[in-house]
Amino acid sequence: MISVLSIEDSEACGRSPTFIIWSKHESSITGLLTLLGGLSPILISSSLDGTCKVRELLSGRLLQTQVLSVAINAITINNDERLLFSGGDDGAIYATKLNIGLQEDQAAVSKDDAGVLSGHK
Repeated sequence: MISVLSIEDSEACGRSPTFIIWSKHESSITGLLTLLGGLSPILISSSLDGTCKVRELLSGRLLQTQVLSVAINAITINNDERLLFSGGDDGAIYATKLNIGLQEDQAAVSKDDAGVLSGHK
């Protein structure tokens, strides 16, 4: 995250650092991830409201919203940045696809679209 927002890097690219405040989650934030995401860095946030928001970091444009019916306590991605794993308050791990850059419009992913790994109590 620090290297993405580095003042030296942004000056080298000819742009000044911009700070954006988002207020789309309805509860506490439980995780933040950054990805390179091709032309624009990507920020993924998770929340106790049961959502993960996938955004272009510099523009703030919402690319994808993943909605689960449980609070999300933790998030991580696989090595090729195509799957998002969300740790639910119910002890399950939800695996969902990240279709970053494959669609023009905002995409919504629901619990029904997720693979579920259970066993934690």
